[in-house]
Amino acid sequence: MSPDLWFALTDFAVVLGAGLGVWLMRGRLTASPGLFVAVGLGLMAVAALTGTIRFATGQVEALATAHGLTSAFAGVAGLGLIVVGQALAVFGITLRARADKVGLVIAVAVALLMLSLPGGVALIRPLALIILTVGVLSGVWQVIRGSAPVGALWILSWLLLGFVSVVIGGSRELSLYGIANWHIYHVSIGIWAALTGWATVRLVGPQD
Repeated sequence: MSPDLWFALTDFAVVLGAGLGVWLMRGRLTASPGLFVAVGLGLMAVAALTGTIRFATGQVEALATAHGLTSAFAGVAGLGLIVVGQALAVFGITLRARADKVGLVIAVAVALLMLSLPGGVALIRPLALIILTVGVLSGVWQVIRGSAPVGALWILSWLLLGFVSVVIGGSRELSLYGIANWHIYHVSIGIWAALTGWATVRLVGPQD
C-alpha cells in the first residue's frame, strides 16, 4: 500500500469516529445540546474527509489549502459548538424554540469571519486552548455537583484531545516508534470523536 493511502486511511479514522459519535447520539439530535455536539463532530468529519480525498486521489498539493482551511474551520466552529453543547447541558440552560438553530448559524458565521480576517488563523491555537479549558472545567463542575462518572468522561475526552494536539499535533511530520505521528494523531482524534459522542449520550440522558 502506498504511503498516501495510509495517510488517507488514518484521516478516514476521524470520519469513522465522528460518525460513530453522532450515531451513538441518535434520538438526541433535534435540539441542543445534542444538536450542537453533532454538528461540531460533523465539521470535524468534513475536514477529515477532505484529507481522505486529498491523499486517496493523490492530490496532495492541489487539495492542501482546502484541507488546511476545513481543518482550521473545524478547530474553531466545530470544537466551539461541542463545548457550548456540553456547557448548556451541564449548567441546565434551555434555549427557546429555534434558538439553537440560530446559534448554529451565528457560530458558523463568526468562525468564517474570523478566519477570513488578516491574522485570523493565528487565533486558532489560543481559541482552542480556551475551548479545552472550558470543556475540562465544565466536566469538573459536573463532578463537583455529584455526577462524577459523566463529568470524568468529559474530562477524559478533552484531555485526550489536548494531549494529542499539544504533544503530537505540532510534529505530525515526524515518526514515533516507526509510525508517523500523523497516523497516531488522526487515530487518536477519531477515538476522541467517538468518546465525545458517548459522553454526550451520558450527559443528555434517555432518548427523546
